[in-house]
Amino acid sequence: MVTGLALIDSETGAAVEGSESTDVTFRQLTNQEIERFVEVVKPLDRAGAYTVDGPGSLLVARYDGCYQNVLGLPIVKLDKLLRVIGVSLFNHLDPARAKFL
Repeated sequence: MVTGLALIDSETGAAVEGSESTDVTFRQLTNQEIERFVEVVKPLDRAGAYTVDGPGSLLVARYDGCYQNVLGLPIVKLDKLLRVIGVSLFNHLDPARAKFL
């Protein structure tokens, strides 16, 4: 799985781009297991037609790379790219909720 990121600072015009790559190895599953997963989880509306959290974790034997990339957004890579244009996600943490602003 590869996620591409391109960022532009609208005030300065500074731009940076990059990508994060993660290899996902799936388990061997029976046809019944696959059919049950599709029936219950209904993954066809998701990128790659699977999820890696919750019941989707049953599908995967291993990850090589960034788990966050598979989950949706490679947040560490995003932070690294933002730092190139002078921004850090650490400065956007909400201390009251321990979440990003």
